[in-house]
Amino acid sequence: MPPLAPAREYGQGAGGSAGHDAPAAPALPPLHQEAQDALEAGQYEAAEDAYRRALAENPADAEAKVGLSRAGLFARTAAMDSNAVRERGATEPDEVQAQIDVADLDVLGGHVEDAFNRLVRFIAGHPGQERNTAREHLVDLYTVVGDQDPRTSASRKALAMALF
Repeated sequence: MPPLAPAREYGQGAGGSAGHDAPAAPALPPLHQEAQDALEAGQYEAAEDAYRRALAENPADAEAKVGLSRAGLFARTAAMDSNAVRERGATEPDEVQAQIDVADLDVLGGHVEDAFNRLVRFIAGHPGQERNTAREHLVDLYTVVGDQDPRTSASRKALAMALF
């Protein structure tokens, strides 16, 4: 997976044949367009709000669920100092937030397996609320990456083994 970019295509049409124009992609639903515009402007919290409103209107809106998770990732990482976050992750292996922050940077940078493995290892070695916090965050990162991605499937299996 290449590094994530805020913009995300919606309903991308198939390319046309030689000499023919490709069909235009359908217009985004209004709240999705609002969220997309906010993402492109670097207004991640506004994008999250638009996706939350889209989900309130239609709880089964899969695109809004993915958009909300991605907007959240961009919001969490926007002000991070990657060197400081990575150093804290290395020096504080038992601190759940330190591990979550590094995992977020890894997913954002396209290092999905590293992020998933980091959180699964943390979950395997830490009982209680910290384990649950890491698990919930990992599930959110699965949404960012996508259930169809083989790395998500592999990590879900590893997570099940870590939990049981």
